[in-house]
Amino acid sequence: MPGLGQGSDRLAVKVIAAARIAAQPAIRQLAQRVQSTGMSLSPVADVDDIETALEIAARGLADTIASRGLLRGLGGDYKLHAAPLRPRMWDSFAVVHRRQTDLSPAARAVLELAVAFLKRRT
Repeated sequence: MPGLGQGSDRLAVKVIAAARIAAQPAIRQLAQRVQSTGMSLSPVADVDDIETALEIAARGLADTIASRGLLRGLGGDYKLHAAPLRPRMWDSFAVVHRRQTDLSPAARAVLELAVAFLKRRT
Protein backbone atom coordinates (compact mmCIF):
# COMPACT_ATOMS: atom_id res chain seq x y z
CA MET A 1 0.00 0.00 0.00
CA PRO A 2 1.55 3.35 -0.98
CA GLY A 3 2.52 5.59 1.91
CA LEU A 4 3.01 2.80 4.45
CA GLY A 5 6.06 3.28 6.63
CA GLN A 6 8.23 0.33 7.66
CA GLY A 7 10.34 -0.48 10.70
CA SER A 8 8.26 1.60 13.07
CA ASP A 9 5.77 0.78 15.80
CA ARG A 10 3.63 3.62 14.50
CA LEU A 11 2.30 3.57 10.98
CA ALA A 12 2.01 7.12 9.71
CA VAL A 13 -0.16 7.01 6.63
CA LYS A 14 -1.34 10.00 4.68
CA VAL A 15 -5.00 9.15 4.55
CA ILE A 16 -7.93 11.17 3.43
CA ALA A 17 -11.11 9.76 4.90
CA ALA A 18 -13.91 10.58 2.48
CA ALA A 19 -17.55 10.81 3.44
CA ARG A 20 -16.72 11.09 7.14
CA ILE A 21 -19.96 9.77 8.62
CA ALA A 22 -20.45 6.90 6.17
CA ALA A 23 -16.77 5.93 6.14
CA GLN A 24 -16.21 5.78 9.90
CA PRO A 25 -17.11 2.08 10.26
CA ALA A 26 -14.69 1.25 7.44
CA ILE A 27 -11.97 3.44 8.94
CA ARG A 28 -12.50 1.74 12.31
CA GLN A 29 -12.24 -1.71 10.68
CA LEU A 30 -9.06 -0.70 8.87
CA ALA A 31 -7.57 0.82 12.04
CA GLN A 32 -8.29 -2.42 13.95
CA ARG A 33 -6.54 -4.44 11.28
CA VAL A 34 -3.51 -2.18 11.39
CA GLN A 35 -3.50 -2.26 15.22
CA SER A 36 -3.50 -6.07 15.15
CA THR A 37 -0.04 -5.80 13.55
CA GLY A 38 1.19 -3.58 16.40
CA MET A 39 0.96 -0.35 14.41
CA SER A 40 -1.55 2.49 14.26
CA LEU A 41 -3.41 4.30 11.51
CA SER A 42 -3.25 8.09 11.67
CA PRO A 43 -5.46 10.00 9.22
CA VAL A 44 -4.00 13.41 8.48
CA ALA A 45 -7.06 14.93 6.83
CA ASP A 46 -10.78 14.39 6.64
CA VAL A 47 -12.89 15.56 3.70
CA ASP A 48 -16.61 15.18 3.09
CA ASP A 49 -16.59 14.77 -0.68
CA ILE A 50 -15.24 11.57 -2.25
CA GLU A 51 -14.39 13.32 -5.51
CA THR A 52 -12.26 15.82 -3.58
CA ALA A 53 -10.46 12.96 -1.81
CA LEU A 54 -9.80 11.22 -5.11
CA GLU A 55 -8.54 14.41 -6.72
CA ILE A 56 -6.11 15.02 -3.85
CA ALA A 57 -4.90 11.43 -4.08
CA ALA A 58 -4.54 11.70 -7.87
CA ARG A 59 -2.29 14.74 -7.37
CA GLY A 60 -0.04 12.64 -5.14
CA LEU A 61 -0.67 14.69 -2.02
CA ALA A 62 -2.14 11.81 0.01
CA ASP A 63 -3.61 8.34 -0.22
CA THR A 64 -7.29 7.72 0.23
CA ILE A 65 -9.57 4.87 1.17
CA ALA A 66 -12.54 4.27 -1.11
CA SER A 67 -14.34 1.25 -2.45
CA ARG A 68 -13.29 0.03 -5.87
CA GLY A 69 -16.94 0.11 -6.99
CA LEU A 70 -17.20 3.76 -6.04
CA LEU A 71 -13.98 4.58 -7.86
CA ARG A 72 -15.23 2.83 -11.00
CA GLY A 73 -18.73 4.26 -10.69
CA LEU A 74 -17.50 7.85 -10.57
CA GLY A 75 -15.65 7.43 -13.84
CA GLY A 76 -13.31 10.39 -13.78
CA ASP A 77 -9.75 10.36 -15.01
CA TYR A 78 -8.08 9.93 -11.63
CA LYS A 79 -5.38 7.46 -12.77
CA LEU A 80 -5.41 5.80 -9.36
CA HIS A 81 -4.73 2.17 -8.52
CA ALA A 82 -7.19 0.27 -6.35
CA ALA A 83 -5.48 -2.21 -4.04
CA PRO A 84 -7.74 -4.98 -2.70
CA LEU A 85 -7.92 -5.59 1.02
CA ARG A 86 -7.58 -9.18 2.18
CA PRO A 87 -9.60 -10.29 3.94
CA ARG A 88 -12.33 -8.17 2.42
CA MET A 89 -14.02 -5.55 4.54
CA TRP A 90 -17.79 -5.57 4.90
CA ASP A 91 -20.19 -2.90 6.00
CA SER A 92 -23.60 -3.32 7.58
CA PHE A 93 -26.68 -1.30 6.75
CA ALA A 94 -30.06 -1.09 8.43
CA VAL A 95 -33.43 0.19 7.34
CA VAL A 96 -35.25 1.68 10.29
CA HIS A 97 -38.92 2.52 10.41
CA ARG A 98 -41.62 2.99 13.03
CA ARG A 99 -43.17 -0.01 14.72
CA GLN A 100 -46.32 -1.48 13.24
CA THR A 101 -45.87 0.39 9.97
CA ASP A 102 -44.92 -0.76 6.53
CA LEU A 103 -42.29 0.80 4.33
CA SER A 104 -43.73 3.04 1.68
CA PRO A 105 -43.80 1.58 -1.84
CA ALA A 106 -41.02 3.97 -2.85
CA ALA A 107 -38.82 3.03 0.11
CA ARG A 108 -39.47 -0.67 -0.52
CA ALA A 109 -38.51 -0.25 -4.19
CA VAL A 110 -35.25 1.52 -3.28
CA LEU A 111 -34.44 -1.18 -0.75
CA GLU A 112 -35.11 -3.94 -3.28
CA LEU A 113 -32.89 -2.21 -5.85
CA ALA A 114 -30.09 -1.83 -3.30
CA VAL A 115 -30.31 -5.48 -2.24
CA ALA A 116 -30.31 -6.66 -5.86
CA PHE A 117 -27.32 -4.44 -6.64
CA LEU A 118 -25.35 -5.72 -3.64
CA LYS A 119 -26.13 -9.35 -4.47
CA ARG A 120 -24.74 -8.84 -7.99
CA ARG A 121 -21.52 -7.34 -6.57
CA THR A 122 -20.74 -10.16 -4.17
